[in-house]
Amino acid sequence: MDVLVTLQSNAELTLLEIGRFSDLMYLTEKLDEAWDELRFTLRADPDEKGVFYFEKDQEGEPELLVGRVLKIKEKAYAEPVVHDLIMSEYDHFVQEFGPME
Repeated sequence: MDVLVTLQSNAELTLLEIGRFSDLMYLTEKLDEAWDELRFTLRADPDEKGVFYFEKDQEGEPELLVGRVLKIKEKAYAEPVVHDLIMSEYDHFVQEFGPME
């Protein structure tokens, strides 16, 4: 007898708030302008309303880091690993250039 088990997570239980979605858009633009060798984008999913992808692309690296972000009302939410990626990039910016204006 074969048994197939499909595991699903309830994304709403594992989401962390990033902040206002408009602030995330601003942060992404500032990160993209900060370094020549790094590209940051926040791309909308054409098939799912309110779903975006935060992307970090480093020149010369074969990998593209992508994390799913949800826009719920005016706020942005992400799973912990994506939240950590975005916050670490923010910290990196602040350490190198100081607080954002």
